[in-house]
Amino acid sequence: MGDVAGYMRRARVAARVTLRELAAALGESAVVVGYMERGEAPWPTSHVAVAISLFAERDSREEGYVAPGGGVGPLRTLPGRFDSHHATPEERHAERLARLFHETYERLAPEYGYKTREASAVPWEQVPERNRALMVATCAELLEVLPQWLAMEVLSGG
Repeated sequence: MGDVAGYMRRARVAARVTLRELAAALGESAVVVGYMERGEAPWPTSHVAVAISLFAERDSREEGYVAPGGGVGPLRTLPGRFDSHHATPEERHAERLARLFHETYERLAPEYGYKTREASAVPWEQVPERNRALMVATCAELLEVLPQWLAMEVLSGG
């Protein structure tokens, strides 16, 4: 599957847009869009722009959505709190990414001559709740916009 095809399919699924909805927005048949998603047909630039707009519009209508830069993205938890026992699958993905980032950051910091704060230089389970919630919210927002960002990077040759 080509890079653009893979990114576009993941972005469509993440935005909960059906293949038929995307095909209708593009003025194509679902069969043609299916070929494009599998990398068997090219994604015209105009189609990518329409698709990304559709995905962003769908995301903005999600219950509890806060626009990028305006809060915690798709998380349904309150800022400063994260309850992994009652988390959505998306929140659990974000928590795993936040934990991976934290553990990697703490492991690499000394190699770059950086000493992290004592309060945060602890195992993930001991990171202060508000700090952990912020990292999870940040990762959730990044996971939300990453497919569209990657698709635009591939198209722009960046």
